[in-house]
Amino acid sequence: GMTGCTLLVDPIIVAPSVTDRAGGSTFAIGLNDDPLFTGDLYLQWLWPAPGANPFGMRDGQGLRVQVR
Repeated sequence: GMTGCTLLVDPIIVAPSVTDRAGGSTFAIGLNDDPLFTGDLYLQWLWPAPGANPFGMRDGQGLRVQVR
């Protein structure tokens, strides 16, 4: 139902967020240091866009965060 959109990540964790007046948002992720977490995190944002497609949502390009 999201015509023109591509899901780039496996939605293992879905976490709602609220944007500020400029459209920015922050999201804190606590990472373990015992055992030490290293690797990559993949994120993608979805937001309501009534009328954009039958599902009424749009998606972002995705983001890879390297944790070293």
